[in-house]
Amino acid sequence: MIWQERLEKRIEKIKRSSPYLSGFSTKILIQSLYIIIFTLLLTLGFFANYQMGNQKSLKTLKRREYGQGTYEQEVYAVVGENGQRQRIKLEIEERQYSKTELENYQREVLEKLPKLILGENKDFMHITKPLNLVTNLKGNPIEIQWISSNPDLVSWEGKLAKDIPKEGEYLEIIGRLFFKETLYDYRQAIKVYPLSRESQSLDMRLKDVSQKENQDSKEEKEYVLPKSLEGKQVSWYEEKSKDFVGVLLLLLLFSGILPFVEREKRREREKIKRRQMLLDYPEIVSKLTLLLGAGMSLRNAMGKIGLDYQKKRKIEEKKRWAYEEILYTLKEMERGVGEMDAYVHLGERSSLLKYKTLSSLLSQNVKKGSGSILRLLESEARDAFEDRKRAARVSAEEAGTKLLLPMILMLILIFMILLVPAMMNF
Repeated sequence: MIWQERLEKRIEKIKRSSPYLSGFSTKILIQSLYIIIFTLLLTLGFFANYQMGNQKSLKTLKRREYGQGTYEQEVYAVVGENGQRQRIKLEIEERQYSKTELENYQREVLEKLPKLILGENKDFMHITKPLNLVTNLKGNPIEIQWISSNPDLVSWEGKLAKDIPKEGEYLEIIGRLFFKETLYDYRQAIKVYPLSRESQSLDMRLKDVSQKENQDSKEEKEYVLPKSLEGKQVSWYEEKSKDFVGVLLLLLLFSGILPFVEREKRREREKIKRRQMLLDYPEIVSKLTLLLGAGMSLRNAMGKIGLDYQKKRKIEEKKRWAYEEILYTLKEMERGVGEMDAYVHLGERSSLLKYKTLSSLLSQNVKKGSGSILRLLESEARDAFEDRKRAARVSAEEAGTKLLLPMILMLILIFMILLVPAMMNF
């Protein structure tokens, strides 16, 4: 594509003008640019979607399965044509309840209940607000089931009815403490007074109608959200998650890290290549010495080494970079490049001092016809083998150092395996 080529040329121009970017691959920089553009477009899309409709219409809420406990779901309701909006937290009970209690917590429950069930009321003889009829205490396994002597005025949930007489009404609420069987009946006499509609919050009214709607459907998997409140239509919504912000940040972070990761991988590949070429150097020099000593010309000796490598590569399917460079040198000579120039190019491509030395020896032999090439190659081979031995010792020492930490960790683990049982039995 034309635009792709233009972009690559533009990136190359920027790399030439910026020494810092010169170490990065053009392909990786283009990929990072694409990720940044994609992230920006995705951000605009999320933002537009969030602004146009920051809500998700609901008809039901999912209940948890038996034994997984209740949970609170924050939603908001839009009531009536005027669109009055109220954010509330609904307690979504699990599909079935497990009722348990412990007798040794009974005294704690009885001590705390009088103050708890009052809720926002001042005393039991002037109840004007809903009672806080708790079904359990935090950290206490005893369950409490409430019964009202007059459920038409006060429900078992502590909600006050609409038609309470103005002069008030006496009644009794009973809290049945149980664990598999009833342990104790807590009784409390109260006097209730009517609650004005103005003092009831929209939150409370919405919770009340929601609980009444689901009072007889606790075994259902769905928690039904009421469609109306006091004759007004109610629409339920769930706010959209803002987790996409984290995803966008991760994408931007990835686009910034990608060039550095690629550069480190390239450096690691170069390091492995250099190490492999240094390991193969003594072998190549020895083969050259042997073949030249047998009477072969330098070019035929290089060709023999390259041909043997090609046969071996077909069997093992592994590349040896030093031999690949020799094959490339042979191909250069086949294309018409002078033999001396091909050997010079070999040293320039490898960027390793040893191969530059070998390149210099070979090119000088072609240029001057040096008769001492065998003696020089033999000396170079001996030095190369000594260097290889030193490199092997260094690698062995590095391997031992790397194994030191795992050995220490294993020693600590063995001590723990031996000491922990002994300490537990002490």
